[in-house]
Amino acid sequence: MRQRFGIATVFLTQPRLVIVDEPTAGLDPTERRRFQCMLAEAAEGCVLLLSSHIVEDIAGLCDRMALLHEGRLKLQGDPTDLVGELNGQIWQRRVGLNELDAWRSKTKLLAWRPERGQLVLRAYGEGLQSEGFDPAEPDLEDLYNLHVDAGN
Repeated sequence: MRQRFGIATVFLTQPRLVIVDEPTAGLDPTERRRFQCMLAEAAEGCVLLLSSHIVEDIAGLCDRMALLHEGRLKLQGDPTDLVGELNGQIWQRRVGLNELDAWRSKTKLLAWRPERGQLVLRAYGEGLQSEGFDPAEPDLEDLYNLHVDAGN
């Protein structure tokens, strides 16, 4: 409630620039969506500079983004266009929980997550179907992990 009140107060003055840092951190999923909608509405007619590690916030709120890593600009542009550049290069497959290290050593893994007793791997590259991977729709998390090398 305090975050929403603070943002609402700022937008009463019709600013040209608003900077918010991790505005949805700590909110449950329902409140996060409400807050995103409020930010999107309130930010019409001004520049909203949003800093966040929550990729869904960026994908849903921003029509331009910049990715900074270790103080350096890695890329910038429209999130949809940047993610679209990864079409045909993102792959996914399920493996056993104990297979992560083996796949990390032979594949450019971007991410992995446990799911029902297995790991779902996301990888970057070409022709990974020969390794049992299926094509996957790229997303902003893939883009982030590719450029900061978080998966390896």
